Amino acid sequence: MDRPISIAQKRLAEGSVGWWMKRYWFWPAKVPSLPTLTRRAREPDFRRLLREVLHRLIKRLHRRSASRVVMDATILCTGAYSSDPESRWTCRSGKWFRGYALHTICDENGLLPVWLVTSANVQEMKAAGRLVRKPAAMKSGRIKMVISDNGYDSEPLHQFVRRRSKAMLLAPVNLRGAKTDDWRLRQPGCDAAYCMLQSVEGQRLLERRSVVERWYSSFKGRSRVKASILMKENGVFNVKNKHLSSFC
Repeated sequence: MDRPISIAQKRLAEGSVGWWMKRYWFWPAKVPSLPTLTRRAREPDFRRLLREVLHRLIKRLHRRSASRVVMDATILCTGAYSSDPESRWTCRSGKWFRGYALHTICDENGLLPVWLVTSANVQEMKAAGRLVRKPAAMKSGRIKMVISDNGYDSEPLHQFVRRRSKAMLLAPVNLRGAKTDDWRLRQPGCDAAYCMLQSVEGQRLLERRSVVERWYSSFKGRSRVKASILMKENGVFNVKNKHLSSFC
């Protein structure tokens, strides 16, 4: 994840894989050039191929299908002085970031059947609709519950998850500026999640969100994708981490 596509092209052309293709492949074993490979990687067929490879890997691992999944997002920073035209600024918890956002659906086994990479300024609920809509999340089994944080607490999203996945969205209360939560009684999806969170079982289910946090920590540690946190103090941005790496 932290290396350019040119390294993959070089290994295919000159490594052991290239030797095997030249000797045993019945088609002309010519690896495409770097511009051709980069252009083809943007096509929908290439993404469908990657999803098919992912599904076969999950099947080969013999993992059990999980009935509960966790939906969350994390920031992948490119740095304050990056020339990447697609990275954007966003503010999270009073801190400013520039880069991309990785939106994921993670099951209880630590597998990621669905993910989506957007600019950092894309709202989480907009990406959540695209995540739930993807059929790749349904191939791993029947999903009964989607667990998330309070950023996904919205009645349209509750109804969308129930309509598309036949599942329940469990998210804590997000008042969004309201003084009381009386309005929740008029919204069936939010009220059902609120009632479940009042029980011990609901709190225990909410603690399962830690599986996606562990995945983020492992991913950023192994792939060397580190966050460069920028704090705005008196109108000046101060870089807190000088190791800036982009997500490929």
